[in-house]
Amino acid sequence: MTDWLEEAEALARRGESFAVATVVRCERPTSAKPGAKALIRQDGTVSGWVGGSCAEPVAVKEALGAIEDGAPRFLVLVGKGGALPGRAEGVREYTMTCHSGGTLEIFVEPVLPMREYSATTAQALLAEYRGDTEAAATAFAQAAADWGAFGNKLEQAHALRGLHRTTGDPTALAQAEQLFRAPDIPS
Repeated sequence: MTDWLEEAEALARRGESFAVATVVRCERPTSAKPGAKALIRQDGTVSGWVGGSCAEPVAVKEALGAIEDGAPRFLVLVGKGGALPGRAEGVREYTMTCHSGGTLEIFVEPVLPMREYSATTAQALLAEYRGDTEAAATAFAQAAADWGAFGNKLEQAHALRGLHRTTGDPTALAQAEQLFRAPDIPS
């Protein structure tokens, strides 16, 4: 087991957010190779390796953003003479500032702890299963508000659908469908 993986396990046990950055592809010359990984903590410290002093600050910046909003990122750091992959939705392009001139593609994935209010979603589902629509509706409304405050649109949309199921509220369904159509919601 690598050091960063042991650290990831310890952080997850403590309920601390972090991100894992993985080099997916590179064009020589680069110091990082495909499969190289780094764990990036909320304070910006790094365990592992995804590149030197030109690539690491970009990975850290994007990892902190991913931890903040919960969305993964795909980064392309293009060196001199490197070919841009072309405009692709969701790809964040940077110019590689190192003299080596290589190109790196890095996937940054946030790892966020389960929050207390995920229990609210479970309570809502259990109440719905028991047939207690009033308790389920109250819990789904709270879960939708909690997930919305956290910025997790997918879970917020699921909670809004639950609210619609238990109350028949067409506004809740419309809000859920709008969230499901958002470009940053995984399909």
